[in-house]
Amino acid sequence: YRAGIPNISGDLAGSVVQVLSYKASLTETYRTLVASPGEYDVFDPPCAVIIGNTRELSTMQQKRTFELFRRQLSGGVQVFTFDELFGRIEQLIALLHTQTTAPADEESGWEPPF
Repeated sequence: YRAGIPNISGDLAGSVVQVLSYKASLTETYRTLVASPGEYDVFDPPCAVIIGNTRELSTMQQKRTFELFRRQLSGGVQVFTFDELFGRIEQLIALLHTQTTAPADEESGWEPPF
């Protein structure tokens, strides 16, 4: 693209614009969608784009471009890759498994984070 700086994919850019468009549409028309006003409200809902796999980023420049792009997004959009999402799920399962199989330690004062 420009002297060793790869461009982000059109799919990634398009996905970010699409989710921002959905967010704008939701916040603009949500009052007509809600059956019972006051039950919940939409202030600034976070958005997520799940796309690709980090193994697709074959060069350090591609990885750098991807990280720079996703870290600088505004508007509450977070970008995850499928392998990152699966890794987080595996960590959560391992954490929950450890907590349910470990004996309770009342002296430590530890409580689950939720």
